[in-house]
Amino acid sequence: MKSSHFKAIVSIGVFLISTGAINNLAFAANTQTLTINAVVGAQAKLTMTPLTINFPDADPDVTSVIDADSPVAVTVNARAGAASTLTLTANAQSDLSDGGTNTISIANVAWIVDAGSDAGFLPGTLSNGVDVSAGTWTGGGSRSGSLKFKFVNSWNYVPATYTANVLFTLSVT
Repeated sequence: MKSSHFKAIVSIGVFLISTGAINNLAFAANTQTLTINAVVGAQAKLTMTPLTINFPDADPDVTSVIDADSPVAVTVNARAGAASTLTLTANAQSDLSDGGTNTISIANVAWIVDAGSDAGFLPGTLSNGVDVSAGTWTGGGSRSGSLKFKFVNSWNYVPATYTANVLFTLSVT
C-alpha cells in the first residue's frame, strides 16, 4: 500500500509540472523601492605643514639669500564644479617686525615651488597687505605641493628677531 500511495503522489506531481499548474501556484510577495539621497556640498580645505618657518642668521657676503629651515608642504582639497576656479593666495599681515621700531620689508621673503609639486602652484614674493597668488586650478580635486621660502639677507638689518604672519586662503569661485 505504501507503494501505491507513493505512485499517486508522484503521478500528481508529474501532472502538475507537465500542465504548468505548479507555475501558477500563488506565492506571497511584496516589493518596496528605496530612494537614496546624498547631499554633496561645495567644500574647500587647506592643509599646511609646518605652520612656522625660520631663517637662520648668516653672513650676507657668504649667503645673500637664506633658505628657510623647512619647506612648507601644502595640500589643497576642494569639492567644486568642473568649471570652478580654485585660488590659493598669500597675504602678509605686516612687514617683518621685532615688536618695536625695527622692521624689514616683507618683500624680502619669497617662495619657489618644489619640482615635485602638482601643476598649478605658483612662485611668489610676499607683499604687505596684498593677496599674492600661490596657486590656481580649475575644478575640484586634491593637489599637493611644496613651497620653499627664501629671505634676502642684508648688512642693513638691525640685529633682532623679526616676525610676521602670512594668511593663506583657498577660495572657490
